[in-house]
Amino acid sequence: MTDLAFFPMVETLEFTSFKEKKQRLLITSDGFEERSLYFLSKNIDNSFDKIIVCIYDNREKTKLNELLAIIENRYSKKIITKLRYNRFEPFLFEIEMQEYLSTNLTTFEEIVLDISVMSKYMIMQIMSLLKEYTGDVRIVYTEPTYYAPTKEDCEKSIDEQKNAILLPSAGVQNIVRTPLLTSLIMQQSPSLLVSFLSFNEQLIRALLFECTPSRVLLVNGVPPHPYSAWRENAMNDIHKHIIKEYSHDNKIDDGELLIKKTSTLYYAETFKLLADIYNEFNKDYRIIVSPTGSKMQALGASLIKNCCDDIHIEYPTPESYYVEGYSSAKIKGIHQVMFIDFCNFIKEISTMYELNG
Repeated sequence: MTDLAFFPMVETLEFTSFKEKKQRLLITSDGFEERSLYFLSKNIDNSFDKIIVCIYDNREKTKLNELLAIIENRYSKKIITKLRYNRFEPFLFEIEMQEYLSTNLTTFEEIVLDISVMSKYMIMQIMSLLKEYTGDVRIVYTEPTYYAPTKEDCEKSIDEQKNAILLPSAGVQNIVRTPLLTSLIMQQSPSLLVSFLSFNEQLIRALLFECTPSRVLLVNGVPPHPYSAWRENAMNDIHKHIIKEYSHDNKIDDGELLIKKTSTLYYAETFKLLADIYNEFNKDYRIIVSPTGSKMQALGASLIKNCCDDIHIEYPTPESYYVEGYSSAKIKGIHQVMFIDFCNFIKEISTMYELNG
């Protein structure tokens, strides 16, 4: 059985579910977007026994003070732990989060992870640290009505080659890798890179230069709403030269769009695709996965990494972000994914998809 129905659904978060008394830990992060405040601004008083706030270093614009004010108005300052996160060098964060969880994890029945404004690499680090956790893991994702760029801004940026001005991110600062997500297995074998399309082509270009893979599999993202369908075509167009360079492994349909694609919201599609790729290539190639797509695609990638220790994760960190208008202040909805007995869930999908070696 490899039915996606086995996976917990992406469903609307019901705040009444927090009324059930549990020992809960919330892990959240600051951000520059309005939606970074949305989840905690709702009436969920006394739902969390401890809260970890991941704070980005070197960020000029942030909603951190507003986020802390919301927490401190409803809880005691004593329950807050602040962990610094340097997105260019996230190793120290990995150590500090690991230390906190190793001494506190068993006291909680549920971990609530609000990934709404988290770095995709941060999502993968935390999910990896929860691999052996036998309690429940609730993923919370606040979806804005729209993300940058608009269709008009995207077309203008591409036509005028002003990507840094109007597209969500620009450039690449460096390639990030940390011990937790690194694999030394099959280092002498040829490598196969799996990466996701975005609006920043330089991310994949940097990976190609750094990893020099023998094969490259590109995955496009399919938005869940019809009004955003143009984004799939736009990302495909931005990467058309790379797709052509590696056409052997990147088949296109009659509309010249990548055949390999997964939903930017429904994470299980990403897991299944990566599991199929792993089973086809792992005996001959060192598999490198780079979560350069959406946050929910990164969630799917984190699950395959938890199942397969030999998958190696590398992430090209954007040099800068287009802060103003990155996402709308208006919220489309708050989603949740509830993993019951997370450790056992990982074991079950590993068996289901024959990922146990």
